[in-house]
Amino acid sequence: VVTFAVTALLSFSQPYVYEASTTLLAKPGAEFTDIKSQVSALDTLANRAEIVATYAEVANSRLIKGQAMSDLNLSPEQGAGLSVNAQWLAGTNVIEIVVQGREPGLVKDFANMVREKTVAFVKSLSEVYELAPLDEAVEPRSPVLPKRAVDLILGAILGLVLGSGLAILVEYLQTSQGGSDSKAGQQPS
Repeated sequence: VVTFAVTALLSFSQPYVYEASTTLLAKPGAEFTDIKSQVSALDTLANRAEIVATYAEVANSRLIKGQAMSDLNLSPEQGAGLSVNAQWLAGTNVIEIVVQGREPGLVKDFANMVREKTVAFVKSLSEVYELAPLDEAVEPRSPVLPKRAVDLILGAILGLVLGSGLAILVEYLQTSQGGSDSKAGQQPS
């Protein structure tokens, strides 16, 4: 009961966390005008995963996060409550940007702004490859954390395991102590 109560207290004291995601597609830039050069550029992009992974790291950078905060006029406290995780989806030329925070509208706006700033930064680097927006982030309808039902079920299971373990330990100690008391009371023959 104590374990379940502590789990419930911890779970219900955690603030809600919302998540929004957006995606980008890495593709050959506008300088590849004919089909042959476009195919060659796509082949190079597919075989050089480092290019797309580098673009994902750009989206994760403090620079991009700072520019997005500035354009949205966010305070440092608001920005500190937002986390950005951009990753390259293996086997594709797609980058997914996931933002988590406590305000659903802000999470959506920040994810979209990080996407815009990443596209602009990559465009300023070179025209060989570019990023194109695929999906815009939408406002999340429900929080992703805490998962209270899961927390409570795990708390109940942990409470049962601990309670059963303590009951077995107490029974064992009483039995072994009782057995040694009866041996101590016996007279040698």
